[in-house]
Amino acid sequence: HIPSDGMLSLGAVGLSLPIHHVFLAFILMLASGMGPAVSILLGKGERRKAEAVSGSCFGLAMAVNAVSLFVLFFFADELLLAFGAGEESLPFARSYLRTLAWGMPFSSTLLMLVFWLGSQGYVADGVRLNLVNVGVNAVLDPLFIFPLGMGVTGAALATNLGAVAACVCGGWLVGRNPHVLRFGLDDLVPRVRHWLRPVALGSSTLLNVGMESLTLLFLNAGLQKYGGDLAVAALSLFGVPLMILMNLCLGLSHGVQPIVSYNFGAGRPDRVVRVSRLFTRVCFACSFVLWTVAMVAPRAMWTCFTSDAQLMDFAGAKTRIFFAVMLTGGIQYAQIYVIKFLGNVRVSIFLGVLKRLLLLLPLIFILPAVWTGDKATAVLLASPL
Repeated sequence: HIPSDGMLSLGAVGLSLPIHHVFLAFILMLASGMGPAVSILLGKGERRKAEAVSGSCFGLAMAVNAVSLFVLFFFADELLLAFGAGEESLPFARSYLRTLAWGMPFSSTLLMLVFWLGSQGYVADGVRLNLVNVGVNAVLDPLFIFPLGMGVTGAALATNLGAVAACVCGGWLVGRNPHVLRFGLDDLVPRVRHWLRPVALGSSTLLNVGMESLTLLFLNAGLQKYGGDLAVAALSLFGVPLMILMNLCLGLSHGVQPIVSYNFGAGRPDRVVRVSRLFTRVCFACSFVLWTVAMVAPRAMWTCFTSDAQLMDFAGAKTRIFFAVMLTGGIQYAQIYVIKFLGNVRVSIFLGVLKRLLLLLPLIFILPAVWTGDKATAVLLASPL
């Protein structure tokens, strides 16, 4: 809704976020792998080892953040141009991505805190931190974008400040809780014997989120080639329901993970099965609602994100194609999460790789080559197929 620059700003967000999420996926790998590893250790009564594992994962996250910040800040243009940025959208995307990069240490720490607290059963504290993050972001976004005229840079700055506020609250919550795990400076040294298991458990999440982001990058590149900035901006709109579904399932998994992993470690398979079935049903219900809206009102669902008539017409015409089989998305997420919570690394990795690396990525290149109609439509068809 930014006058004159709305479509380019929307496209800039769509170009930058997948790149940012590729790097954030490494933190999510650590966080999501640390969660079940710590819960299983607590279920076995090995509290000191759980503290050592927690410290090593936080220490390794700091090292990953340093590398990510360097790459995102100094190689932003090269990354954006390689994955679909045009001459007009590049300045907007560069500003957004570099501003987000400065906030990565805080957004990463927030992710680690939420999973770490959840692994100990303090899921409500994780919810509170996310509410602080979203609340600050929601208040500052319109203030920075419109009255202060900061555009996409203001949107990225609001995101960063939301993460900063949540991290401060997280430190306060941990400090006032005498029962939470504790680890010292010595534990922050990333020792392989402590972080190897969490990395193995979280590798499926890395592949899942990383492949999701990579496929969006290649979709952006294909749509820029065949449809220009208009098609790239439309894909940014399509990414909203996908992010909603992914985050709904991820948020639900925070509550499911300690129950599944702890009872698995404690030898209670009956509880594991009951919770896993309920989790799958709820994730399916989320995907069903989003799929229904996309099928019933494909053009109307974008009106709150853009006032550009040309963009709404293009996106409305392609919505049913792109979201044709979104109905199964919730089930897929639930299956991958539950298998990972049980410590089954190989199967969770295979499921994370199958859809995107082995099926979707090849189709992004194959379909436009054989499709005789609109090439941009061919690129979008790769997702449901």
